[in-house]
Amino acid sequence: MKSNSFKANIGMVCALALVSAAAVLVSCDNGGGGGYTLTYSEDGTTVTGYTGTIAGHVTIPEGVTSIGSGAFSDCRSLTSVTIPASVTSIGYGAFYYCTGLTSVTFAASNIANNFGDYAFPEGSYGYGGGALKTAYSSGGAGTYTRVRGGSTWTKQ
Repeated sequence: MKSNSFKANIGMVCALALVSAAAVLVSCDNGGGGGYTLTYSEDGTTVTGYTGTIAGHVTIPEGVTSIGSGAFSDCRSLTSVTIPASVTSIGYGAFYYCTGLTSVTFAASNIANNFGDYAFPEGSYGYGGGALKTAYSSGGAGTYTRVRGGSTWTKQ
């Protein structure tokens, strides 16, 4: 098993490991007592989920091209996510029921037509019809925020 470590720009310490031809894992300690491992498709281009505890922010690594359906579903302690320019699609319910998610940063304006239904939370129940997709489609790259439990995403 090959492994190396790096420190992300937000102070999160992560270790990357090629476990087998079928899985690539990135383990992170996000400082608040939470540690998690992102799981990827066989070719390493799609985030398919995570194991462990996400407490706060997640940065999707550059080079990932999609966030799979339900990848972070029901991760209520996720508060913010940064999505790199390499991501061109976000699957159905990728952040479904992530009721704590109040900030999403997009590095590029290349996803507008590739948001799955219920990709991001809206309202107090954590699912919605597409308010972030609508805001992003007109606003492009940048950071979008909402009040926890709110249905409106606003570009900052």
